Amino acid sequence: MQVDVYRTEEEQVAAIKKWLKENGSQYLIVIGLGMSILFGYQWWQGEQQTTGEAASGIYGEMMQAAQLVSPTEDEAGENLSTARHLAKQLMDQYEGSHYASYAGLMLAKLAVQENDLETAEQQLRWVLEQSADKPLMLTATMRLARVLAAKGSPEQGLTLIKAAVPAAWQASYDEVRGDLHLQMGKTDEARQAYQRSVDAATAKKDGRANPIVQMKLDDLSV
Repeated sequence: MQVDVYRTEEEQVAAIKKWLKENGSQYLIVIGLGMSILFGYQWWQGEQQTTGEAASGIYGEMMQAAQLVSPTEDEAGENLSTARHLAKQLMDQYEGSHYASYAGLMLAKLAVQENDLETAEQQLRWVLEQSADKPLMLTATMRLARVLAAKGSPEQGLTLIKAAVPAAWQASYDEVRGDLHLQMGKTDEARQAYQRSVDAATAKKDGRANPIVQMKLDDLSV
């Protein structure tokens, strides 16, 4: 509707009335949809904030239970049971969130400590399926490679981490590659991987090689 083409105010008013009569319902529908989207988005933002706060609270309780040092085995077992319960709650109720992914990583760590490698593998694969966060996926992938190696399948672990990774992760990944090559009896490949790890670490600003990796490299250089 181009109101400016009309010469008189009366003509403009008449044109507006005619346009509203012919198009008013569609116009109001568009406005209504726009307002619905606006208020819907505002509701979603509020819901996200509320959900995030709730998940954050559960995550904090989970970490406190997992890290609490208990004087007796009974209390330690109770704390671990609480941590597992809260972790599963996060994974069930907040699937797809960072909190759920971190809960999966924690459950995998607890499983490794108990030598339950099957459960550890399941938890890490769950994280990889659920998370789209690059650092989380890199962490889970590296840990899964170690779990597979601990289960007697270093070849699978190496296949899992053969792809190139960001520079910030290079040193850590090459250390794992070195460990897996060494487990397979490939000392030359292990030495090369450890050297790459040392080089990647020292290439960073004020960077220093992990002394453990340096020790592994020195042992193979004798």
